[in-house]
Amino acid sequence: MRMQKIPKKIELFSNFYPVFHYFIIFSSLICFIKSATFGSFMFLVFNVFFLSIFIWKILLKFYEFPEGAARMGKHATGGNLWLVYCNLQYVYNSTAFPEVILKSIPFAYSAWLRLWGSKVGAHVNWTPGCQVVDRAHLVIGKRCLVGNLSYLSSHIIKKNDNIYILYVKKIEIGDDCVMAFRSTIGPGAIIKDNSFLTSGQAIYPNQVFEGTSDE
Repeated sequence: MRMQKIPKKIELFSNFYPVFHYFIIFSSLICFIKSATFGSFMFLVFNVFFLSIFIWKILLKFYEFPEGAARMGKHATGGNLWLVYCNLQYVYNSTAFPEVILKSIPFAYSAWLRLWGSKVGAHVNWTPGCQVVDRAHLVIGKRCLVGNLSYLSSHIIKKNDNIYILYVKKIEIGDDCVMAFRSTIGPGAIIKDNSFLTSGQAIYPNQVFEGTSDE
């Protein structure tokens, strides 16, 4: 049976993961440059794209990741799995290059999001500058277009009386939707089939949107 709370020590230890991930990626790159073998290339690919997913899958076997609101920091009882999850994705959120490579390969980025745990339909078009912040919390239908510099975040953090509150809920996008340039979509948002988000439009947390902003 999986536990709901992750130990605080794991949360604190995960703060060192981003620098470790960068270190092992650069070490793998140097190894590949020196030897240029198939094995060193696959080792580099694994460390860039699959190491974090591998760790995430292991954590999910032991700990639940419920959606909703939770306290963070010293006021929280136990650790927060989202903070670990955030650190596992740090390289991808701070450096666009790895995901740009995937977006340039047909179907690769959608497949990669599925490995994290998202549900992605067929023929979704990801522009190079779009960003999915929470890669395990997205449900998107078929034949969608995610415009350049669009920002999809399945979490928000608020401060209330010196207490930090994290809210996490998956984003749901239907079939045949278009998110134009600089669209912003928040946690819990539901976008119905055939919707069109105009340039710069924001869909707020838990908002249900259908049609176009002109309606």
